[in-house]
Amino acid sequence: MKTIANRTKVIPVVATMPADLLTPLAVYLKLADGAANSFLLESVEGGRNLARYSFIGAGANRVMTGEVFAELREHFAEYFADPDSELPPFIGGAIGYLGFECCEWFEPTLTSDREKDAAMMIYDTVVAFDHAKQIVKIISLDFEGEPATAQQRNSELRVRLEDPSLPNWPPVYAGRSDADIVTPTSNWEREAFENAVTEIKELINAGECYQAVMSQCFSRPTSANAVAIHRAIRSINPSPYMFLLDMGHKQVIGASPEMLVRCEDRKLQYRPIAGTRPRGRTTAEDAVLADEMRRDAKEVAEHLMLVDLGRNDLGRVAEFGSVKVDTLMSVEKYSHVQHLVSALSANLRDGLDRFDALAACFPARTVSGAEVRAIEIIRKLEPTSRGVYAGRSVTLTMRAIWTLASRSALWF
Repeated sequence: MKTIANRTKVIPVVATMPADLLTPLAVYLKLADGAANSFLLESVEGGRNLARYSFIGAGANRVMTGEVFAELREHFAEYFADPDSELPPFIGGAIGYLGFECCEWFEPTLTSDREKDAAMMIYDTVVAFDHAKQIVKIISLDFEGEPATAQQRNSELRVRLEDPSLPNWPPVYAGRSDADIVTPTSNWEREAFENAVTEIKELINAGECYQAVMSQCFSRPTSANAVAIHRAIRSINPSPYMFLLDMGHKQVIGASPEMLVRCEDRKLQYRPIAGTRPRGRTTAEDAVLADEMRRDAKEVAEHLMLVDLGRNDLGRVAEFGSVKVDTLMSVEKYSHVQHLVSALSANLRDGLDRFDALAACFPARTVSGAEVRAIEIIRKLEPTSRGVYAGRSVTLTMRAIWTLASRSALWF
């Protein structure tokens, strides 16, 4: 790692405007109109702190595809930014995804000829929508010690946000067409899927692994665009972490209840989620279902296994003795379901950085299973690559990295 003395200090330049006539989606549509790429990060559910900010950007300075991990590490090694509690957690940096097959970058024993689907966009100007204060912050990063350039970018962006003629987009959803009345197609034949499940059970009984999580991909044509799908998801299934990434060649839409791992400065946070029940129709029924989940031997055993795996993953990059279980099997409630959630923390070991933390915790055990052998079994049995599913949506700033366990859809 480079020392601060050998790195360029980045200064965030901020312009503020009222948010009373704007929404995050309206801001996104204004910025994305005519842009080659764009993103929208929203926290639709989760209380004042969790759902405080939405982030929007368009027209990336740089787009990375393919072997992005080393390229990202090299890029961020050049810069640093001082902490500022008055700024939102994302002031610019990189946003994108690492597909499931990127686990080969971090585990030498895993090799295949499957494509490593990954893409990251670098932004030096973003818009932060502060829901608590009802203000919009336009943030541009100054890399050259010349704030006038960043101020000019902010001024141009503000004019765009205040332009009532934008966005000049067609209707987000023009209505149902024949293309929308189609049964989704699976990447599995039913018999093949059932045979794969049987084989995994036999491998578990033989001691090959403790758990392996099979996946199934469904696809179908639609006349709806990516924004329409995002709008439908945020209405039907509001989640703490929602994202729309327009990479140009593809769009990725996601809604996740969990931020799996976060590394800010030297502090690591890890939140395994395992154990699910539906929400009750009444408060009393909701409580009964939550208690049933806490007492379910299978749910508890799986959750404790994932907590142990999370401690082990953090231990690979943490200071000795710093890994702690802060909360164990608390119940978190969402729009349609409730989950068992634990929170782990640790201090990053000297000589390592946030990229090492990402590598140590990739992929999530909740979507692969226990240890490397589970990944080997999955890749042997599943007929197609997973790609974005079970990979990571990744957000990088000058001081932090956080990743989401993707519940995602691709729109081509």
